[in-house]
Amino acid sequence: MIEWKDVVVKAPLSQAPFSLKVPAGVTMFLGEGYARGTLLVRAAAGAAWLKGGTVELSGEAPKKALSKIGYAQASAAYPLGTRVDELFALVETARGLARGTLAKNLAQAGLADTLTLDLGTLPSGAQKAVALVTALEAQFVLLEEPFADLDPRAHAFVRAEIESARGGKRTIVFSSASFREARLADRIFIIAPDGARAVEANDARFFSIGGDYRLEIASTDARKVAALLASDASVSNVALLSHERLIVTTHEPQRLLRAVQSGVARGDFSLSATEWRSAAP
Repeated sequence: MIEWKDVVVKAPLSQAPFSLKVPAGVTMFLGEGYARGTLLVRAAAGAAWLKGGTVELSGEAPKKALSKIGYAQASAAYPLGTRVDELFALVETARGLARGTLAKNLAQAGLADTLTLDLGTLPSGAQKAVALVTALEAQFVLLEEPFADLDPRAHAFVRAEIESARGGKRTIVFSSASFREARLADRIFIIAPDGARAVEANDARFFSIGGDYRLEIASTDARKVAALLASDASVSNVALLSHERLIVTTHEPQRLLRAVQSGVARGDFSLSATEWRSAAP
């Protein structure tokens, strides 16, 4: 479990104190709030300065839990002077992993020929793949935009590793701006524009790629939400289910997210639950 308590990260973005608790399994920070989600990932890894609040990983501060944390930034830049196998040996010793575990994973990612090379000489995509291979063998896995800049084989390896952790005992949290990765997660959070709240999109199994999407919304005033969203160009249909529930159909989910987030931020309406589903039969 990872818990952010009234966290404000030192960054150019204006933020309100943020609190969230996520259990074991796979959690994704999605969409327009991805930059803030990335800041929260960094805070959990102990890689960001906090202006306020605390982060705990199963009750421990990031500094005390370092040996349990696997962290990969959006872009990796290793200095010259360390070979890949030397880095792997250090990590395996620190985490109590069997020798050769990371080399085996690197081969599955299609990069076995880089094992004895200097990290600093590798192309940026290969450096990122090494960072991800290293991060994924940990109790707490914290990833920034893990699928950007990967070649197809490394991309497939990382997807499989994350998906295999769904519903498991390890905790994986990653940030992404892409709906394509949503189906990998047990839970998906969209960070509100002011950074103070996270709206949960409950069931990743119903995400699809392409086509229309349906967003089912629970609110104290569904009619007001429907009136505000019906005029948005991204919305193709609004159906009221009751005075507290409605379904919005869209072919531009990212644009609809912006409209929903803006309405919440202005105080036009509040959401008690959301659920995305493919509009396909």
